Amino acid sequence: MQVNFRVDSSKNIGSGHVIRCLRIANKLRDKNADCSFICKELSGNLIKLIKDQGFKVFLLPHEIIKSNENSSIVVDKLFNWKNDALQTAKILKNLQTNTLIVDHYDIDKKWEEYQKPYCKKIMAIDDLDNRIHSVDIILDQNLFPNIQRRYLNSNKNCKKFIGLEYAFLDPNFIKNRKLIKRQKKEVSKIFIYLGNTGSSNILRRILKVFIDNSLNKFKVEVIFTGDAEERNKIINLSKNHKFIKLLDTQPNLADIMSSADLSIGAGGLTTWERIYLGLPSAVVTVADNQKECSEYLNSLGLIWLIGHHDQVGDNKITDDIKKLLSSENLFDFSKRCLSVNIGTKSSEVINEILV
Repeated sequence: MQVNFRVDSSKNIGSGHVIRCLRIANKLRDKNADCSFICKELSGNLIKLIKDQGFKVFLLPHEIIKSNENSSIVVDKLFNWKNDALQTAKILKNLQTNTLIVDHYDIDKKWEEYQKPYCKKIMAIDDLDNRIHSVDIILDQNLFPNIQRRYLNSNKNCKKFIGLEYAFLDPNFIKNRKLIKRQKKEVSKIFIYLGNTGSSNILRRILKVFIDNSLNKFKVEVIFTGDAEERNKIINLSKNHKFIKLLDTQPNLADIMSSADLSIGAGGLTTWERIYLGLPSAVVTVADNQKECSEYLNSLGLIWLIGHHDQVGDNKITDDIKKLLSSENLFDFSKRCLSVNIGTKSSEVINEILV
């Protein structure tokens, strides 16, 4: 069984698409499927991570802009679906693909139909429902209102797996969930992670809340995966504040989240991981596609939504963090999160891919 993934990652795209594809690929490999990835080598990509997990990567052509003699920045300024479809088909012709899995916001019905001669089945991973798909399977592992009305414009005969019960979790989270015991207590340890979102200054703004308001009685652990310039700013900001600990960019997230009392993070993939472990969290959305879902989760009392990174003011960030740190309701937060059904039916997706 040959399964191929078409997915990209970069500073602008983020890391979530690749991470969720890797989780599916590892499950498929456990079932003896041969998985490969088709990617563009964009700036801030996760191709090394894919290879480190033992998967082959086929690279698509990309545009290179020379910023100076000694460096280059790889960009994908305008996604051309036809060029991408032609380049992908050229690779697929030689792979005897059973199932092609696509996780890409720029890909829709036109691109998918172009690949049909070169694979037996196509699955789209999506969470936007803003375009028409022509595929055999749609996977949307998120929580939205009126979930049964999503993807009604895509081909009617496709199999749809929509909802958190179809989410794919890292095995470390599943292991830690069995051991975790959330208790009613004061906040001691705070975990901050806003994902692979480029050079946004939102992390600095959040850290300044703790520094400027002398909130140094808390242990603050931070993961930052942005560019070198922004990383140096974070290092300089926190170097004289021992209560802030900058962590390696590839730690065991499950262990860190399990030991934290409160988290500040972005929307997206890590939202479900925090909820799964019953970790109360404040959310700052860092991409437009995170807004709708985060607003719904906030209405359900599963997260505390601060706002969108380039729209929320410093006073709002400060007030919300202070309220959370003094809240007596975080234990109730945890109980609501732990009651959510996440990942219990993901095996059904794997079985459908392999049919």
